[in-house]
Amino acid sequence: PGKNLGAFGNGGAVVSNDKSFLKVVRALANYGSSSKYIHNYEGINSRLSEIQATILRVKLNYLDINIEHRRRIAETYLNNINTSKVILPSTNMELRHVFHLFVIETDDRASLKEYLSDKGVETLIHYPHSVANHVAFKKYNFPHLPRSSQLESRVLSLPIGPHITQADAKKISNLINDW
Repeated sequence: PGKNLGAFGNGGAVVSNDKSFLKVVRALANYGSSSKYIHNYEGINSRLSEIQATILRVKLNYLDINIEHRRRIAETYLNNINTSKVILPSTNMELRHVFHLFVIETDDRASLKEYLSDKGVETLIHYPHSVANHVAFKKYNFPHLPRSSQLESRVLSLPIGPHITQADAKKISNLINDW
């Protein structure tokens, strides 16, 4: 439900104009098989069910409306949060950001998260660990990424999506300013 175009379960899509790339992706999603019983890759079963596809097909009609709503909520946050305790995302609204998330940065994330929770505002942490700091990816020997590591303890996602009204965004902004 938090995605710009979310199914009612697992679902996803890969879009490309590269036909050879799409052929590989389709095979990977079908156990690595490009034709029956021929497996060119180690794949997984990652096919979209007909029900999820139907839901997404209907929701696709509302995607532009929902993205515009997210942009208005983000603009409300950007225009109304004005405390030095929080760093807002730097964004050029003319670049047509879709605001899947609205992530702020603060030195005292735990305190702000708890404060907002006590006031009835649910926040999330996207993402508490950078890719370079996951055990599963150590084999790739990522270079030290100090900014990425720093953000792990500083980022907090504010509510954004079709369920948030302008009034909600102003209330949340005021709560952050008062914190």
